[in-house]
Amino acid sequence: MPIRNWFYLRVRDLTSILGIFGKETQSFTHSWFNRYPTIFRAAQLYAHFHPVKRIMSFGCSHGEELKTLQSYFPNAQIIGVESNWLMNLICKFRIRRYRFKVFRSLAQIGDNQKFDAVFAMAVLQNTRDNGMEKQVFTFDKFNGWINRLNNFVAPGGLLAVVSADFDFLDTEAAEYYQPLEYPEAPEKIHSQMYGKDSRLNPHKKTAYRIFIKNNAT
Repeated sequence: MPIRNWFYLRVRDLTSILGIFGKETQSFTHSWFNRYPTIFRAAQLYAHFHPVKRIMSFGCSHGEELKTLQSYFPNAQIIGVESNWLMNLICKFRIRRYRFKVFRSLAQIGDNQKFDAVFAMAVLQNTRDNGMEKQVFTFDKFNGWINRLNNFVAPGGLLAVVSADFDFLDTEAAEYYQPLEYPEAPEKIHSQMYGKDSRLNPHKKTAYRIFIKNNAT
């Protein structure tokens, strides 16, 4: 259920007015507990065949996704990455009784860190551009972020890219992955999606959203 407390909503409005949010990727911080149950259940089922002991939530906002992941993977080490400095502070305050760690950037995590699952949920997009012919958050920028996230995924691990503006299978890193098959895959797209030329692709109706990294990489 969405967070509706007065304080959070007022802070969100204030940060939007002041222009604190990023100018390229997702500018809104909406999130709620168990927002993507289909994806989380698919990852949980995969964990029966491949252990999921370390998890990264990229763009964890105010922390509800961290709590959600703990409910699905109670024994896993879970970290969050939130670059918005105000959301980062709010997240740390709201999860202060939990054992999660939250970082401001991927660089802060350190080199050679590998995770059994990386979730990038509704972050690699720019809602303000939805429906426009050409994106400000271009495919090249999306491809760059995917390359960075790929470096943190362990062989056999999962990478979930949900509600993105572009198709993961168009990226350079896609050659190292295969889609995770589950009853709802591929899923219907609920928003606009763009091609490698960063222009709107009205013919794109479905996309895979969770992928397994090849063991050979």
